[in-house]
Amino acid sequence: MVHKEEEEKILQWNNTLSHRVKITLLKSEKKSENKKSGNNKYNKEFQAFCKKLSKIADNVEITEKNTEDANTPLIQVMDNIFYKAIPLGKELLPFLNVLENAKENNIFVKKEIRTKLEKIDIPVFLKLYIAQACPHCPLVVNNMISLAVNSKMINLEIIDGTLFTEDAKSDSIMSVPVLLLDDVFRWTGQFPIEEVVDIILNRDNAKLGVSSLKNMLEEGSASKIAQMMIKDNMIFPAFIELLIHKIWSVRLGAIVVIEELVESAPQLALSVADPILQHLPNVDNTAKGDILYVLGEIGNKKTKTLLDTILNSNYDADVKDAAKDAIESIEQRF
Repeated sequence: MVHKEEEEKILQWNNTLSHRVKITLLKSEKKSENKKSGNNKYNKEFQAFCKKLSKIADNVEITEKNTEDANTPLIQVMDNIFYKAIPLGKELLPFLNVLENAKENNIFVKKEIRTKLEKIDIPVFLKLYIAQACPHCPLVVNNMISLAVNSKMINLEIIDGTLFTEDAKSDSIMSVPVLLLDDVFRWTGQFPIEEVVDIILNRDNAKLGVSSLKNMLEEGSASKIAQMMIKDNMIFPAFIELLIHKIWSVRLGAIVVIEELVESAPQLALSVADPILQHLPNVDNTAKGDILYVLGEIGNKKTKTLLDTILNSNYDADVKDAAKDAIESIEQRF
C-alpha cells in the first residue's frame, strides 16, 4: 500500500517533528441502508494504512474508535477535519502538513480571510472530493484545510471519489477536485479561496441541506437552528426531513428545536403540522409516535380533528395511543 518513496517521505517528516501527533481512526461494522454511506468494507484498508504510518513514524499515535455512524471509515486529524481517503500519492504531503501544523494552528491564511472567518457564526460543512493521482487536488486540499484549521465552525471531510464511488455517484461527481458546501454550492477544479469564504458568509440559511442541519443537531446546536428559523420566520424545508428521520437521535434533536419554537414562536411551530402529517403513513411506528408527540405539542383544534381520524383508522394500537396522548395535549390548551 505504502510505496518505498512514500515511506522515505514519512520518515523524513517524522524526524523533523517537535511533538507527537495524535490521530483517530473512526470505524463501524454497521452496514448502512444507504449505499452512499455504507463503506465499512474499507475498514481493514484504513487500519493497515494507519498501522503502517505509526510504524514508520514513531511520533504518530493512532487511536481506533468504533462508532455507530455508517459514514466510515474516517481518519480524524482534528476535531473538524476528517479524511474519508487514504492519503497517499499526491495527497501524502498535504496530509503530513496538516498533522504537523494543526496542533499549533500554524497554517497560514491572509489577514483579510482570517477576519472574515471570525465572523462565521453558523457551522459550515464542506465535502471535498479528491483522488490520489489528481495533480490539482493537493492545492485545493491545502486551501480548504487552511480554512478549517483557522475556523472551528468549518467542518471539512476529504473524500477519495475513486475509492468511495457510491458517495461520488450520489453527489454527481464526474471529476476532481470538487468542493460541496452544505450540499448546495459546488466548485470544480481550482477556485479562489476568497470566493468560498464569501459564499459561506452570505449563504441563505433556508437552503441548508438535511446533512448540514443534522450535523448541527449532532453538535448540540438545536437552539441555533430554532433561532435561525425564528429570525427568518420560516421552517427550513430540510428541517421537516429531520422530524421524520429514520434515526431516533436525529428526530429527538429536531423535537428539541420544535419545543423551543413552541415557547418562542408557536405559530411558526404550528406550520410544521401539515407537512409532517403527510409523512405519517410512510414511517415506522416509533417515528409515528414522535410525529404524533410533535403534533400534540404544536397543534390546534384543526390538528385535533385530523388526529381524531387516526383513532378510527387501521393504525396499530400503539399509534392510536400516541394519537390519544396528542389529542389530550391539544385539549389541555384549548
